[in-house]
Amino acid sequence: MKIAIIGDIHLREKPPGIRKDDYLTNVLNKLEFVLKKYDKVICLGDVFNEHCNKDYVFYRLYTLLSTY
Repeated sequence: MKIAIIGDIHLREKPPGIRKDDYLTNVLNKLEFVLKKYDKVICLGDVFNEHCNKDYVFYRLYTLLSTY
C-alpha cells in the first residue's frame, strides 16, 4: 500500500499576489495527481486558506475527493 502525506494545501479563491496562473485549478490538479498515484492520502492540515472562500472552492474539492 502506498500512502502519501501532504499538508497545508491552502486552497483559496484568489491566487497569492505573485501567482499569475489559475492557482485553484493548479492546486487541485496536483492533488488529483497524488490521489491517482497513492492508495491513501493523509492531509495534515490547513486545507483552506481563508474562512471567506466562496462555496465553489469547497465544492470543487469535495467533487475531486468524492471521485477517489
